[in-house]
Amino acid sequence: MNLKTDLSLESTVAFLRNIYSAKVVIVNHEKRLQVDTASSNVAIKYNMLYLSVYQLIKQHIEDNTIFGQQLNASYNPKKLSETALVAQGLNDETGESTFNPVHYD
Repeated sequence: MNLKTDLSLESTVAFLRNIYSAKVVIVNHEKRLQVDTASSNVAIKYNMLYLSVYQLIKQHIEDNTIFGQQLNASYNPKKLSETALVAQGLNDETGESTFNPVHYD
């Protein structure tokens, strides 16, 4: 790697951040831990994007988008154990268990 030292401090820091910063961070967490707000705040602070996969799936299916239609076509319900449902805090009030990514190919 070549580092140009004749650039401004801001340009040099931006260049180094671009090289070494994470491009994609995937976080799997148990829903009962309530990390959505903290993750959203971290994403805002570090100029990242925070996505909830089940919410995206739910939105596309309910809006009947092309992607939602493809998701519906690939729907293959899998039985989630009661232990997993309780541990993850999944419930049908928010659609988390219904729109869980595990059900879609």
